[in-house]
Amino acid sequence: MIERHYQNFNIPYTEKMLDRFENNLLPKRIASVQRLNGGEVLGGSINPAIKAFGESIILSSPHQTCIRHLNLVKELGAANFAYVINEGITFKTHIDGHTIELTGQPKTDYVDTDSWIKVHCAAVMLRDFDAVNILNLVSEATFISANLRPDSFDLALVDILKGIFQGDSDLATLLEKALLCDDIDDMRLPYAHHILSPLLPLVRCIFTANAEAEFNQELREAVAMHKAYWSKDELEAQGWVSLPLTALAVIAKDAKGYKMSFETDYIPAWIVNREF
Repeated sequence: MIERHYQNFNIPYTEKMLDRFENNLLPKRIASVQRLNGGEVLGGSINPAIKAFGESIILSSPHQTCIRHLNLVKELGAANFAYVINEGITFKTHIDGHTIELTGQPKTDYVDTDSWIKVHCAAVMLRDFDAVNILNLVSEATFISANLRPDSFDLALVDILKGIFQGDSDLATLLEKALLCDDIDDMRLPYAHHILSPLLPLVRCIFTANAEAEFNQELREAVAMHKAYWSKDELEAQGWVSLPLTALAVIAKDAKGYKMSFETDYIPAWIVNREF
């Protein structure tokens, strides 16, 4: 069992923060989106929703409570990216039971590759392939114009994650392209090394015949890398559960029948096994 690095959390405080999200922050943000055609509010709500999901997980909340918060990550994030896809077009989106009409506009906040990967992984974990298809429409030009500029590795990784769901993709070529990228910024290198690069061998194993044992070996190593990185900042909620590793474990289970050979707090087995 690979346990979560964040164990000694304050339960009453965490419950208070989750209640604040539910009864204060979330209603206000949804109202702002409705009132202001709020693209910025959508994007700025992704990380608070991830935090709520993490809090519900560490509190061992009922599965449906956790799934509701994960669904908010997906709904807010998909709407955020649909906002830039549908420039000048009025479209409807659904957030926490509310049907909201928005008119798309260009924007550069919260349309970076990191935000996209988080939302894409949430959609995969929920097996919401309509949301995955929307996210796959986001153009490279959108990422390049984002306030947080991508490097070639970020763009290559997005192409791989898109390619998993595009039947005509040459994943071997996309993986090779990512492996050859050498322009990662020094400040970003630890994150790329610990969190993003370990995804590449996992994708390769999923789409290699008879590679379940190797997949589990690579997944165990990736979990260790995740834990090592986020142990430096135990209050960062995105470190409590690995969205990318859980998403790839879901794909491995659904596409190839791969079963995890170990347990870890960072990958909820009940999500992988669709026990919700």
